[in-house]
Amino acid sequence: MIDQTTLYWQSLAPLWVLAILAVICAGLIAFMSIKGRRFYIWRSLFIVLILFVLANPVWRYETGSRGKTTVHVVVDKTDSQYVSGRIEDVETIYEALKVKLDENPYINTEVITLSRENGDETTQIFSKLQQSLLQKDITELGGTVLITDGQVHDIPENPSLWQRFGPIHVVMSADPTQEWDRRIEITSSTGYAVVGEDVPVSFRVAEDPYSRDQALTVDIRNNDNIVAKLSVMPGSEQTVRIPVSEPGDNLISVSVETNEAELSHVNNVDSVKVEGIRDRLKVLLVSGQPYQGLRIWRNLLKSDPAVELVHFTILRSRENIDITPQDELALIPFPTHELFEEKIKDFNLIILDRYTRRSILRDEYFDNIVNYVEGGGALLAVHGPEEMAEQALAETAIRKILPAIRRENSVAQQPFKAQISDFGMKHPVTSPLSMVESRWGEWDY
Repeated sequence: MIDQTTLYWQSLAPLWVLAILAVICAGLIAFMSIKGRRFYIWRSLFIVLILFVLANPVWRYETGSRGKTTVHVVVDKTDSQYVSGRIEDVETIYEALKVKLDENPYINTEVITLSRENGDETTQIFSKLQQSLLQKDITELGGTVLITDGQVHDIPENPSLWQRFGPIHVVMSADPTQEWDRRIEITSSTGYAVVGEDVPVSFRVAEDPYSRDQALTVDIRNNDNIVAKLSVMPGSEQTVRIPVSEPGDNLISVSVETNEAELSHVNNVDSVKVEGIRDRLKVLLVSGQPYQGLRIWRNLLKSDPAVELVHFTILRSRENIDITPQDELALIPFPTHELFEEKIKDFNLIILDRYTRRSILRDEYFDNIVNYVEGGGALLAVHGPEEMAEQALAETAIRKILPAIRRENSVAQQPFKAQISDFGMKHPVTSPLSMVESRWGEWDY
């Protein structure tokens, strides 16, 4: 049982009014004492009595039984605690705190453990704590103790909202006077760069909590190739220009030398991805025969001003018999030797549009196309029914770089009934078709 008597002041007037009256009364009492007026003591006691009544003191007597108080203990055992022996400090701090709390029979300890085994890849302390606090009676909450190294990823934006849950105490497992770390950070870079030009990349090396004030070696790589090696002082920002020589993704990384006394070597390397884009895209389009799709190709490629298109359409081969005199022909000879021998490496993309194996391109030209692709060039082969003929491209050296080749007698000439795939059952466009799938007919060849 608990017996408690408390004095409460329930003032009948605002506090500022009582303060003004007290000052006035003190002045009157001092004036009467100086003038030697009679009975000033009794008058002073009367004034004090009036102020005491206006203050309205209330005595309250309370009796009852003492209930239990819930104290939350959050133990951070995430990945950052496994460096520099922090996890041993966490265990020691938790055991000592648990013993102290268990000694008090009126404290109910609620333990929340954050670890990778519990599915915590990041330190979400306040998210887990809030879930537990909202399930408890707020009148029984006594406070919270956080055992952490300070690496918290969900710090509340408005801490004042947590005051209703009681005080929060933090016990740090890390010793800032004993721990030391070095890191490098890319501060600015661009996401795109023209192939053949240099891209500026700025970085900074930092050492916490103190710097050793000595120059450090920084290696700069582009796609694992060292392009620069600098000597940098910690704390200063450096800018280096890195050449972009390849189109597509260029992984630029900066790394600083490591020290055995560091907490971690993971942050000694930082990287950024820069996409190399071409100033102009040179395309060679070779059409094996005229058809309606040629205009689509030309409109598509010519719509981009960055595309430089060279287009040839094979209208006749050398075997065609034509009695028209040569001086009356308006056809332009196909410069095969110039395009596929001398300048093939100048193109970024070669498109063979419904082209079949003819006497126009010799076997060595197809070998050049294979070497061009293996050296980083791009080839787009667009086929139609002509690829099933005897003059298919799959019968040339290009066969080994084609993603798919034809097989003789592999086409099944029989009726076929289409079915909706598993992905099609989920797609909002094709999923309604499942209701009429049973009424579908067969597709013929």
